[in-house]
Amino acid sequence: MNRVIISHGQTNYLPSFYTSCVQNTVVVLDAPTDEDTYLCKIHGYNTVLMPKMGNRSANRNAGLSYIMDQYPDTDIVEFLDGDRVPEAYSPMHTQELLRGTADCVLYTCVKDTRKSKYIVGAALDTVVDTGTMCNPFYSCGFAMTTQAIRRVQEFNQGMLFDERFTEWGCEDQLLGLICSHLGLTVVLTTTTTIAGDVGGDAHRHGTYRVALQKYVDAIRELGLTVR
Repeated sequence: MNRVIISHGQTNYLPSFYTSCVQNTVVVLDAPTDEDTYLCKIHGYNTVLMPKMGNRSANRNAGLSYIMDQYPDTDIVEFLDGDRVPEAYSPMHTQELLRGTADCVLYTCVKDTRKSKYIVGAALDTVVDTGTMCNPFYSCGFAMTTQAIRRVQEFNQGMLFDERFTEWGCEDQLLGLICSHLGLTVVLTTTTTIAGDVGGDAHRHGTYRVALQKYVDAIRELGLTVR
């Protein structure tokens, strides 16, 4: 399993990511400081420097391209945002799921609105429906097989994440809809939990309406069916 981390002004978190459990880590920096590059170097991270700031889709795609080019035999790629350090981490369990029945595994956050809706009782893993407009695919932490990634890229003009999304939000839920369209199985797990909170925060982002319009446009252009 190889890993992509996107980091924007999140220097202090870089030393905290586990490294022994993944083969290679690439950190995508879109506003790098000298300390960023120094920390990446001493921790053995590969780096990709982006010419423009703020496009999370392009940043993740660039990190993925680096992994696929440099390590073509990888069968699983893990994606983490630069402040989403694992609080509990079970890479072996994730890999078992992805080499078994799942195509994509979503990690839960410490504070996560999805837990009450999808995780019932003591269940550790739940297959989720990504075919709805407000589906639970959030990209702050997840892992995906390269076979599934390639299927998405073939469908989505070579992209895993649609790069039209230059504002906050919706690029990950569009990926969820594409997964549903392609019949890919997405699992939400509590065996790996990452820092932070997710869900219910759209009102805090002033550009969300712009992203939402792009989301609707993309659904129409790609011919996706929304339940």
